Amino acid sequence: MKMAKRKVELNIANLKGGAVQEQIDSAMKEVTKNVLDPNTDFKKARKLTVTLTFKPNEDRDTIATSVDVKSTLAPHLGINTTVLMGRDANTGSVEAQELKSGTKGQTYFDPDDETLKTDTGDDIDQVEKDNKPIDFRKRKVEGQ
Repeated sequence: MKMAKRKVELNIANLKGGAVQEQIDSAMKEVTKNVLDPNTDFKKARKLTVTLTFKPNEDRDTIATSVDVKSTLAPHLGINTTVLMGRDANTGSVEAQELKSGTKGQTYFDPDDETLKTDTGDDIDQVEKDNKPIDFRKRKVEGQ
């Protein structure tokens, strides 16, 4: 039995020489990449929307057709950290460094280079070498 010819021969995969399908494939790749990204919330839904817009001419014998492919991805998760800040007692300049140990003043063991570090990530051995006694008589006092 011979199959009847379709009256409307529009295949979305073949529109504009396959360009629509290429856009869908590209958006699908973005979605799957976003799902696999550990910096996104796995609970958030991702969306892929294909919008076909048909605008016929006055004689209704041609239709200007546009296709928009849009993906909605899960945003990256926020990143939080703690920054220690203060003023240099000698110069008065503002200083700031990221707290790496978890608690201000606490040292920690860095597994990357197997050394003991200060709360801001400086090597303890180097800090102890550089530290000299503080001469409070030479220290700048604000307002003087």
